[in-house]
Amino acid sequence: MTNEQFELKYNLYYKYLLCLAYNYTFSIIDSEDIVQEVFFKYYKRNKEFKDEMHEKNWLIRVTINQCIDFLRKKKNNKLIISVDYINKLPNTSDGEKKDGELIAYVNMLNYKYRTVIILFYYDNYSIS
Repeated sequence: MTNEQFELKYNLYYKYLLCLAYNYTFSIIDSEDIVQEVFFKYYKRNKEFKDEMHEKNWLIRVTINQCIDFLRKKKNNKLIISVDYINKLPNTSDGEKKDGELIAYVNMLNYKYRTVIILFYYDNYSIS
């Protein structure tokens, strides 16, 4: 991978991965550190990706894993969906805005289950 290719991918995914990490850590500084580690791993990776989607999914998975490792090290397993994150999401299929009560229930889940809920319902990833 050339420096130009890396810079292009960095500019493409940085903000998305930073937001994802922030939703785990609620600290911009910690999130920046995590994303920096993710891009370091990405740069050192010797294998080619199948396609753009595989590459994006790899970056997301590594970011989530880095966040989980960070939270384990801090012994702070509280992943909370920020209200700002939810408010930026589009309306639900029936046109109603996501509700604060639902967010509260999701936030009460163990972080493993919250990750699945966030990725499936809020970021439109499949469960396969």
